[in-house]
Amino acid sequence: MSEDPFQLPTVTIKTSKSPRLYAGHPWIFSSDIRKAPDELDKGAEVQFRDDKRRSLGVGFYNPDSKISGRILSRRKRELNSGFFRERLEAAIALRKAQEPKRPCYRLVNSEGDFLSGLIIDIYDRVAVIQISSLALDQRKQSIIGILDDLLDLDVILEKKDKGTRRFEGLDEGIEFHKGSAEQIPDTFQINDLKFHIDLVEGHKTGAYLDQQFNYDCVSRLAHPGRLLDCFTFNGGFALHAARRDDVTVEGVDQSRDALEIADRNAASNDLKVEWIHGNVFDVLKDQASQIQSGEAPTYDNIILDPPSFTRNRASVKDALRGYKEIHLRAFQSVRDGGRVFTFSCSHHVDWQTFEGSAVAAAIDARVTLRRIHLFEQGPDHPVIPQIPETQYLKGYAYEVLK
Repeated sequence: MSEDPFQLPTVTIKTSKSPRLYAGHPWIFSSDIRKAPDELDKGAEVQFRDDKRRSLGVGFYNPDSKISGRILSRRKRELNSGFFRERLEAAIALRKAQEPKRPCYRLVNSEGDFLSGLIIDIYDRVAVIQISSLALDQRKQSIIGILDDLLDLDVILEKKDKGTRRFEGLDEGIEFHKGSAEQIPDTFQINDLKFHIDLVEGHKTGAYLDQQFNYDCVSRLAHPGRLLDCFTFNGGFALHAARRDDVTVEGVDQSRDALEIADRNAASNDLKVEWIHGNVFDVLKDQASQIQSGEAPTYDNIILDPPSFTRNRASVKDALRGYKEIHLRAFQSVRDGGRVFTFSCSHHVDWQTFEGSAVAAAIDARVTLRRIHLFEQGPDHPVIPQIPETQYLKGYAYEVLK
């Protein structure tokens, strides 16, 4: 009797590299591989074993990618349409249990939903898909068909981001698999606010849905008074805070296009925010200088939600210098007892390291920090503890005591 009921080709992994895979991590790097059949097609379904012939799971193989193997199941099974239906049904059930009435949410969070290389965000009746795996790209018509069957969607849009796809030798661009751009609504509901979101040309899938829960929480925790939202993008934190009658809000971003959309969002919700166009580092430095010289009043709250400062481990030191700089200027610009809300979206910077940058800045600013809250990504972006990359968003709320 064959030990492999599906007759899958075997890719052998160095035993020294297998503990991480046994623990549940799905990525197999090219340097992890001992040997693979020469005749394997790119994107082939394979079984992975270590040098001692112990099974690590089944998945896909692409020798041209740095991530040469992706484990999708730890038990032997065919990775066919039935498998993808099962995984999508499980993802839908998880979201319905968590937030059954939320119109915009992440449906598939790649490794967090055991579908490495696949992101699906839902914006009401529009699905936006991103694929960063050659094997899944080869099978996307089946996946899209199942998605369309399971959800009542008007539009299915694929955004082929060059930053993630080029490592797999994939093309880039925009493709509509169902519907058209004309069928995409002008606004979408995020919590209780209306947002203009450009799903076709906007960043990522259009919006940063991982911060939805934090928008509300920061708004509740903010002191009455002045609030400065740095890296405001389309005004997520700023507009949620502006709902309060006792808070006046300013939002800073270096993108004029982003601020124009943020202003439209403010108008659509009948909210008032003062938008500042400029580099956040320069704006914070100028504000701190003016406050120290008595030319400007302090803020009661400052929000720091920058884009990722690092996309690889080699640039972590530079990223930490950036975090320390904005923390320092923020601590100098808030009043005694004021609050600073700070976020990092890089999985290369862990919780302790990120807080270390804030503590180092506090020492230089001669202030004491009192931590009052921790933030992380919403539950629609599930975290698998054995896969550290799935927990990328982290944040702290501090009272700054002078």
